[in-house]
Amino acid sequence: MQTSDARLLQDLLIDAADRRPGSVAVASARSRMTYGELVDTAARLGSGLRQVGVRPGDRVAIAMANDVPAVAATLGVLFAGGAFVLVHPEATPHTLDAVLRISGASTIVTEASMAATVDGVAERIPSLRTVVARGSVGPGAVDLDELLTSADASPPRSATADDLASLVFTSGTSGEPKGAMMKHANLVFLAGSIASSLGLRQDDRVMSVLSLAHSYGLSWLVASLDRGASLFLERSFAYPGIVRERVAAEGVTVFPGVPTVFAMLLALHRRSPIAFPLVRTVTCAGGALLPAFLPGMREIFPNAGIHHMYGQTECMRISVLPPERLGDRPTSCGTPIPGTEAFVLSPEGLRVGPGEVGVLHVRGPHVTPGYFGDPHRTAEILVPTVDGPMLRTHDLFRTDEEGLLYFLGRGDEIVKTRGEKVSPVEVENALHAIAGIREAAVVGVPDELLGETVRAFVVLDPGSSLDAAAIVAACHGSLEHYKIPRDVVILERLPKTATGKILKRNLAGHR
Repeated sequence: MQTSDARLLQDLLIDAADRRPGSVAVASARSRMTYGELVDTAARLGSGLRQVGVRPGDRVAIAMANDVPAVAATLGVLFAGGAFVLVHPEATPHTLDAVLRISGASTIVTEASMAATVDGVAERIPSLRTVVARGSVGPGAVDLDELLTSADASPPRSATADDLASLVFTSGTSGEPKGAMMKHANLVFLAGSIASSLGLRQDDRVMSVLSLAHSYGLSWLVASLDRGASLFLERSFAYPGIVRERVAAEGVTVFPGVPTVFAMLLALHRRSPIAFPLVRTVTCAGGALLPAFLPGMREIFPNAGIHHMYGQTECMRISVLPPERLGDRPTSCGTPIPGTEAFVLSPEGLRVGPGEVGVLHVRGPHVTPGYFGDPHRTAEILVPTVDGPMLRTHDLFRTDEEGLLYFLGRGDEIVKTRGEKVSPVEVENALHAIAGIREAAVVGVPDELLGETVRAFVVLDPGSSLDAAAIVAACHGSLEHYKIPRDVVILERLPKTATGKILKRNLAGHR
């Protein structure tokens, strides 16, 4: 297993700036910075943050839009010797309050677009000493632009690879957010491993509609820094037509997305065919890559290899299925990323055989040291071994005879009916294969006789004439009897998190 790297995360930026100072590092529709400009801005911001009191090890929250200034602020925190805590730009006051309290942030860097949220929360956080802001964000805030103008580009504050670089917060779909600690060594290792597993190059141009506050989006920032590639950011995928234009205009070669993004692209493609022939790499994570999506995705990305990835916040990326295996293993998550290990274990901690169901465990330099300030929850996910801590994901998996991994669902999502266990993912794949269904989610609902029954929630394509009875009937040809939804609820939209994940807990009581 690969050992951890002694470099710091900001060293990736410094190295890239030495190699490619004039190349685009990060850009959006509003601004862009070369690597030379980004390293200078990060150094000046780091110096400025030290001037306003950021000390080594301080957690600094960044509540900004998914744009170039957020990247500069993230790296500036590292130059100051602190650890960055990225906050989703659509965070509610409740979420921001929880993130600031859990992290014990001393400083928050923000902008006018989040003024109302930050102003309403900041004064209630005992640890928070300083607000640094672009634009008008409450009285007493330090002006970010003035700070950058007055500070010099001094060298970064010294740190070690074992120092905290970031707290990456979970989406909080199952409760209060938890801050997974990421050391410099964790993130530097991840940057190289992800870039290697995908064959990322320095001339690649990555288009990301993913929030930097989400581990998937952050992984693309660090991987791009590792290779010196160019990262093009969009604030969201709310306007797919605009993203389509930017992909073509910027000559994008890499396109990461989540299932929701690809569902929207496919809907756009059905109305008016689109194609991105320059894109050579596509990745899907944050949910299962549905086999029903593949034909349309190959039309949109005719020259791209499609990589199905799986990860968790607590180690960011876990596995990847190479494009050449999508044909014969379309529902697999592949094998562990380079330098890491993954095991499917029984409740007793023993490896299960091919086809048997167990819990996925992961080991490697990417595994979090734990949740910040929460030893109890840390003990629930980290298993000590002689080769280092192993992450217990609590996700149910199986392997095949080749050792490829297959995600079956969260342990608390598996439906237990008639003495059988039903994987929601398998039923969702069958539903997505039915013409006229755009999105689907499956949950278990209590039943006095059967224990639980399968309930499906679907969103139909515009103009579809499907009804619940027709959908149930269509499932008979692809699912065993006990896996077929007992009832189907047709909705206009599925509830989702800001990162595009379906909120199944919001569906469980819906009729």
